[in-house]
Amino acid sequence: CYHTAVGDNVTQRLRTYAAHWRECAGISDTALAATIRNDAIDVAIDLSAHTCAASLLAFHARVAPVQITYLAYPNTTGVRAMDYRIVDTHTDPVGTEQWCGETLIRADPCFLCYTPPAELPGVSSGPSASDGIIRFGSFNAAAKLSPQTLELWGRVLAAVPNSRLVLKASSFIDPLLRDEVRAQLVSWGAPADRLDILSPAMATSDHLAMYSKIDIALDPFPYHGTTTTIEALLMGVPVVTLAGDRHAARVGASILNAIGAPELVAETEDEYVAIARDLARQEQRLAILRTSLRSRLLASPLSDGSEHTRRIENTIRSAWRSWCQRP
Repeated sequence: CYHTAVGDNVTQRLRTYAAHWRECAGISDTALAATIRNDAIDVAIDLSAHTCAASLLAFHARVAPVQITYLAYPNTTGVRAMDYRIVDTHTDPVGTEQWCGETLIRADPCFLCYTPPAELPGVSSGPSASDGIIRFGSFNAAAKLSPQTLELWGRVLAAVPNSRLVLKASSFIDPLLRDEVRAQLVSWGAPADRLDILSPAMATSDHLAMYSKIDIALDPFPYHGTTTTIEALLMGVPVVTLAGDRHAARVGASILNAIGAPELVAETEDEYVAIARDLARQEQRLAILRTSLRSRLLASPLSDGSEHTRRIENTIRSAWRSWCQRP
């Protein structure tokens, strides 16, 4: 493992799994490339891409016979020397290869895997169970709240009389940002008195417990939630998503298909509003989802770490065999 980021407690845990761990934070891409080549790696897997710990110039210089990018970045790296990118059929359907510099390897049924926290809050009944008022909500980062998203959420509120929209994000600690998002929603037709913008919860358990404040989660677009979507489902909250035309806009579709809930995936904005509206009207269906989504998620491929590991291992082995069989 070549560690190129700032360390934390997760770093320390991962370090115990590695036969060899190289601290490479702060070194140049040239030095990193030399270090990897000196170790005679067969398959190098990039887990940073275009994020803050990126080392793509090292991969551009070809550090291993087979180079793969995975997980960190929801798009092609654009690096010609990057051979493969691990995705799935829902995030990157057949026909999207033309937009990628890498060869796509589809690790179906889902490219992701999730392990829940050791201590989970109990699943509460939705807030509408006590007062009959549906609360839609999103705990995604404020940067994902595009104008198209806010306009669509305004349409959802209009389609469900007396419903409310509950938003929470770490950056909502800033009152100016809260006011800006509220103003944008109002400009798209959302009634100001039906909006609740919450301050963040720092502890994971407190964050998860706040899903008791919403009945139905709304996925933003074109940049979907990922961990946020999974956490909502874990807490019994169904998530409505709009499948778009790129990986970042299709992760919600991947997650919902993985747990057997494709009916929550919309193909158009009108369908998105209709799914949210119809779900809000079906009290018994909401109650069943509230009590069953956690068990469905934990029994799904999304939470099967052993099987996911086998898929990734087979993916790497297949890539290596292809290189070995070159003419």
